[in-house]
Amino acid sequence: MENPEKKDGGYTVDIKDLQKKSLEILKVFKDFCDRHGLLFYFCGGCCIGTLRHNGFIPWDDDIDVFMPRTDYEKLTELWQKEMADTKYRFCRNSENEFLRSLLSAVSIGQIQLGFSALAVKTTAAVIYVLRSLAAILYCKFKYPDYHFKDKPDTSAFSQRNAALVHQITGAVANNAATVLLTVLLKKDALAEVSVYSVYNLVAYSLSSFINAIINGLTPSFGQVIFKGEKDVLKNSFSTYEFLLFIIVFICYICMAVLLYPFISLYSADFNDGVVYLRPELVALFSFAGVLQAIRMPGLTLICAAGHYKETQGRAITELIINIAVSVALTPFFGIAGVILGMCASYLYRTTDVIIYSAKNFLPGTLKKTFVRLLRNLVVAVVLLMGGFYLVPQTVDSWLTWLISAVIFGIVSCVLLVLMNFVFEPDEYKKLLSRAKEMLHKG
Repeated sequence: MENPEKKDGGYTVDIKDLQKKSLEILKVFKDFCDRHGLLFYFCGGCCIGTLRHNGFIPWDDDIDVFMPRTDYEKLTELWQKEMADTKYRFCRNSENEFLRSLLSAVSIGQIQLGFSALAVKTTAAVIYVLRSLAAILYCKFKYPDYHFKDKPDTSAFSQRNAALVHQITGAVANNAATVLLTVLLKKDALAEVSVYSVYNLVAYSLSSFINAIINGLTPSFGQVIFKGEKDVLKNSFSTYEFLLFIIVFICYICMAVLLYPFISLYSADFNDGVVYLRPELVALFSFAGVLQAIRMPGLTLICAAGHYKETQGRAITELIINIAVSVALTPFFGIAGVILGMCASYLYRTTDVIIYSAKNFLPGTLKKTFVRLLRNLVVAVVLLMGGFYLVPQTVDSWLTWLISAVIFGIVSCVLLVLMNFVFEPDEYKKLLSRAKEMLHKG
């Protein structure tokens, strides 16, 4: 590794130099494991980097591996014997095990001697404090160039308050429905909350599935935005949006057609099962789900770019619309009033997110986004009309429902994928190429 540059009383090292050194260590480690038949495999950032970047994640500087316990114990023994005279050191961190053992021994001794619970807990806290002080003293003597009085760089936390606002508004919005139903419906609240919870459970599961696809992509978009790679961002986002819209419409079309027969089977043994059969809730939950999900591509860019402060007012406005419309309509329409409040707030915020992300990150892409939405919406209407005609809304067994779900799910996938391929074959080819690449690597 090249000599580090001294700067502001400390040292800086280029991340590429760290990655080269990490790769060098990995090669030595691999050769040693191969020589002795020790099993190890990548995990964490190494897996992501290998699959997504053909190497390191651009901002990653270490190697993450897993190893079976038996192989790990062999490694600790063999390394000390064969590699002790090399520049590569095996550091087995047994400090935590030692500390736990020490605390257990001290605590047991105190208990046997009749010390109070407070004294036992206080002793444990003192040991942890002394541990921290010992670590600071060790670093001061071992690493004299490390300056403990240097002012920390807190620029990364400049938007922490705005991010907190987003978290709070999101938490309030996600839990407002139950509270509003309880407060506004009074004597009917318990039954209505029970019905709402059943429908919301399905909606939440679909939302979690879609979020699972999204969560791993925010850091990669953040890196592209930071580097100013506009063409890469535009192409990557286009493919991402193309795929996500297809997934979203498949999920919620199936929900709209299959949820009512699902609820009828689920509540068949309830004494008040008929109360749960509400087709208007199926329609409203499905519509709300689509409205919330189609904002995700734009929201991914906003989060990746760290535009929390710029958009916190919009998040607050969304919450106000949600609560205001829900309070106005729930006394008259019950659960439907709450969902209408969600739909009104989602319609505002989703439109805003799409426009904001296109304006600030991807100029000239707004028309493509709305054309994609319109195309998928037209296909969705056709599928819904066919689905309600062909899929029985009253079924007598889970097997019948499952067969209907599989058939309708396949038809929905084929038709949505086919129509999007007809209008955007290049995006489909990009997706196919990426899938083949991942399968080849696997």
